Amino acid sequence: KAHWVWERGKVTSISGNSVTYGLTGNNVNGSAGTFHLFYGTGMGYFWQNIPSALDQTGEFYFQKYTKALSVYSSDDIANHTVRASSLDRLIDLKGNSYIKIENLYFEGANISAIYSVNGSNVLIEVTTIRNSGAMVIQFSNVNNATIVANDIDWSLSTGIQANGNNVAVFANTVDHTFLYEGMGDYGSDGSCLRGIVCRGDGNTVINNTVLNSGYSGINVQGSNLLVYKNYVFDPCLVQSDNAAIYTYVGNELTYGPPSSNYVNRIIRGNVLVSFDVESSTYGERPGTNDIYISGIYSDGKSRNLVIDSNTFVGFKRGGITSNNPANFIIRGNTFYHDSMAMRRLTRRNYDKQFLENYEVKGNIFIPEFDGQANIYYFSDSLYYSSPEDEFAKLIKADS
Repeated sequence: KAHWVWERGKVTSISGNSVTYGLTGNNVNGSAGTFHLFYGTGMGYFWQNIPSALDQTGEFYFQKYTKALSVYSSDDIANHTVRASSLDRLIDLKGNSYIKIENLYFEGANISAIYSVNGSNVLIEVTTIRNSGAMVIQFSNVNNATIVANDIDWSLSTGIQANGNNVAVFANTVDHTFLYEGMGDYGSDGSCLRGIVCRGDGNTVINNTVLNSGYSGINVQGSNLLVYKNYVFDPCLVQSDNAAIYTYVGNELTYGPPSSNYVNRIIRGNVLVSFDVESSTYGERPGTNDIYISGIYSDGKSRNLVIDSNTFVGFKRGGITSNNPANFIIRGNTFYHDSMAMRRLTRRNYDKQFLENYEVKGNIFIPEFDGQANIYYFSDSLYYSSPEDEFAKLIKADS
């Protein structure tokens, strides 16, 4: 359908080479979803829940009526160990507050290893978690939480979802998130398919290591935000039009202000690397060589953002991508072998107040090849006679 959208629908008929499926379906967590009404040529599809479609070792089919599990193996199944979880959540805090979870080991959960909604003052530290079915640590509206020095590996959808105010996520390692097509909690609401998600005000995401993510490495929203000294390696290995660090506001396709006016937002001192883009399943736009992976992507009329002292390596869409930004300071960053250092996008007929105060100072550009453009500015705005005129009025650049 699109680089950032995966959807699942029930097939209603097959005739020759034509397949018809419903316009609504269920995400992996069972919630109903309405499909996007656009279709990308060449984006591909695959079958699920059909025994005859199993063709790789480890693929499985579950017959929900007989409760029978079929697992495909290219050799004798006795040579393998097959394990299945029987619990949706290993710990459900049920909204309780002042909870500490320390130095434990969790493995196998259909949905979440640790789950909390509407609690506060929860501490999770020095805990190892393996093989979770959806979100490893899932916090929704949990304020004053701290998630520190945990080791998370192999989640089918999301490593840490920490949504709430005054949340600290630091010194965690999150590896192998959403690397199997068809197994994630699909949608584009910002709460799934990420290494770390942290949405709320007064939050800090510091000194984390996020490796091998199927979609974005770190996703943040909110005011009074600090994302500092994180290392993100190889985001968007399955799904693209995203970044190592991604932030979004909203109301991007309509005239007027963004849906939220976040303030005091800092992304500083992070090291962001895209190395294995050739293995990215859907990273490349069909029919082009345009790989939709950025180092930092500020989307949907993002504003009031400082991006400084970060290092970007190997991003084929650009080190920094911005859609309709305002009040940005980009300084002291180093861009190494990115297809372009900065890519700034706008859309038609937006009031020019959303296209101003974009300051670029003291950055270092080490291009991938001779003659490469370091800053790419695209505009189809009707407010200025030419992109050059608009660029000169809206952007201060001396890097």
